[in-house]
Amino acid sequence: KYLYSIKGEHRTNYAEFMCYKLLYLTLTEHKLDLVPFLRCELTPKDRKSPEVRFALDVYQAVSGGNWVLFFRLYKRAPPLCKPIMDKMADGVRLHALIAAAKGYRMVKVPVSYLTRTLNFESDGACVQFMVECGAALNDDQTELLPKQCTNLHPPEREEEDDEDEVRKGGLRVHSSHS
Repeated sequence: KYLYSIKGEHRTNYAEFMCYKLLYLTLTEHKLDLVPFLRCELTPKDRKSPEVRFALDVYQAVSGGNWVLFFRLYKRAPPLCKPIMDKMADGVRLHALIAAAKGYRMVKVPVSYLTRTLNFESDGACVQFMVECGAALNDDQTELLPKQCTNLHPPEREEEDDEDEVRKGGLRVHSSHS
């Protein structure tokens, strides 16, 4: 709280802290905390800073289901924002996969297109994600079969323990011990 309360010339990293806070609220889906934050804590000057503008764009991409914009923003994200956005990526990808399954019902979708659009490192990583989500693929795993994707779900991933997560510099927000 102290860092947020600093005023005047000593407030050099304020916009950066606001960026992280906005990304955190987006990640954790704290919509009730987000409204007062946007109304009360961010001044018009704060909103014009590149850091806060970036975080607001990420929030709009995530809340609006715009995965193309999300991954464009990801590619140009400041280094300390990427670990937070990494935590959002699978959820954004799943929503994109669900939308693709509904929107392309009558056509097959090339895996190479999804790899590029959803910012996967390779077609193999994209296929692995889709299989973990219950997506239907053709026999050679080069096309998504949207009509057969009736039960898409979040991928089941093993959670690392807190110490491993901290050592890697990640941010542990969601817990499987709920």
